Amino acid sequence: MKLKKFLGHSGAVLCVVWAPDGSKLVSGEEYDGYGGCAKIKLWSPTGECLNTLEGHSSAVTCVQFSPTDAQLLVSASNARSHNTICHWDVDSGKQLKKLEGHSWSVTCVQFNPRDAGQLVSGSRDKAIKVWNVSDGKCLQTLTGHSTPAR
Repeated sequence: MKLKKFLGHSGAVLCVVWAPDGSKLVSGEEYDGYGGCAKIKLWSPTGECLNTLEGHSSAVTCVQFSPTDAQLLVSASNARSHNTICHWDVDSGKQLKKLEGHSWSVTCVQFNPRDAGQLVSGSRDKAIKVWNVSDGKCLQTLTGHSTPAR
């Protein structure tokens, strides 16, 4: 098996995940250090960069495809002042929604495998939130953890 190089990020890659159908993968970088924003790259399995998504002003800590639609992606950022989750259409590069509610860095996101309209997120604020992806509203907040959610 020949290894492929995926070249295109200027910052360190912090996360990478395959689309559920295996048609593409996505990677997120930390802040590039050159005054730009942290970028998300969409790749073909052969290493061709298909699209670049920009919308986080700090490190992209996690990315996750919808389990039912490889066109939809969520990403989260890692900064006290930019603790957001972005919902994307990956082919157009359009940000569909910004989910805000954590008081510190969002460290993990995961779609509900039985209901792709729901998302769960964890944060350094020690809270776990359940979201309605389509309207961006927080459905529930789970608190009481003694350490950050990862």
